[in-house]
Amino acid sequence: MFATTLFRGVGVKKLSAFVLAGMAGLAVQTASAAPIPNINSLQDLINLGHTGIIIGDKQFFDFSYIGSPTSGPNPAPTAGQISVAQAPGSNIGLSFSYAWQSAEGFNQDSVIRYSVHTLDAAAQMFIDGVGLNFNGTAPVPGTLTNATVTETVSNLAGTVLGQTTVFDDGPGGAKDTDNSMIAVTPASRDVVITKDIQVHSTGTGNGGGVSTISVVDNTFHQIPEPASLGLVGLGAIGLLRRRAR
Repeated sequence: MFATTLFRGVGVKKLSAFVLAGMAGLAVQTASAAPIPNINSLQDLINLGHTGIIIGDKQFFDFSYIGSPTSGPNPAPTAGQISVAQAPGSNIGLSFSYAWQSAEGFNQDSVIRYSVHTLDAAAQMFIDGVGLNFNGTAPVPGTLTNATVTETVSNLAGTVLGQTTVFDDGPGGAKDTDNSMIAVTPASRDVVITKDIQVHSTGTGNGGGVSTISVVDNTFHQIPEPASLGLVGLGAIGLLRRRAR
């Protein structure tokens, strides 16, 4: 009953195609994502409070979540329904996944917020960039139909250090952007991430429309990079040897 109401006018063939495409995108994007021990969902991270989890040299903590709408024919997911893993790639990060979808004006909005602390004080590591990647699509375009994630990076005092948006409204619309790097200025050992995940579509009176998101990744770039630190260390050792001669 819900599926019939939500996707009325989309067409069975088109609906099947977009569902399969969304599932395929999820499989591709999460193929190299590593699980986090004892953590399956965003709710698990929220339950850890200020302690959080440690991945590599970073502590992730103080997670919170607001989803809307909370009821009706197409409610936003609960924190327990959003899966969490380590982001794929060489940089440390998190991957959030769920089948966010909107059709014929039934929209969803999920806001995830958390803090990140770089642990290695001796190495003076500072986060200078936050990577954002998603697999949003609008397989059935319509007026105002789009998938977007807007990400804001702040310091502990609430001052905004950087912001970006990734966006997809299907063929023929604005230029789509699936990934972006936020420059964090000034670089900091402590940042607060606010991630606003939205899927919008056109109502039935405007031709329908479908938008989806199944994966949103965050990665963190820092200075100096570990490889650079190694080279600095080797250079210092060489200098000491020369002085000793």
